Amino acid sequence: MKPGKDFLAALIETILPAETAGLSEEQRAQCLDYVRDFVRSELADLPWSMRALFMAGMLFFRFFVIITRFSGFSRLSAEKRRTTVEAWAWGRFYIARQLFRVVRSLALLAFYEIPAVKAGMGYPAARPESPQAAK
Repeated sequence: MKPGKDFLAALIETILPAETAGLSEEQRAQCLDYVRDFVRSELADLPWSMRALFMAGMLFFRFFVIITRFSGFSRLSAEKRRTTVEAWAWGRFYIARQLFRVVRSLALLAFYEIPAVKAGMGYPAARPESPQAAK
């Protein structure tokens, strides 16, 4: 069982910085799609045992949200999603912090490697490597 597309997209949107370096709505949507696909592919490459534990943890998180918030995670407001994720990702329970570390690390890695995000943050465009540097 894989986290649903809506769930993973909502989770990643919640994890990524709210201010996305002056990106347009279209660029932001493209970035979210790219990050979601990257995270999904990396999670698929985990060893079976780790992937099963991750899926079980996310399933528990989703049930916990339904029980405590009376709604699915994807249907919560952005603020409620952020509050819920922060409570798990930065809370006092070690296992919950570890569960969210995987997704958070992958999502932020992919996000900050997107050229439009780098440009929006003021980083210069990548320069082609000089032939002498390759020697």
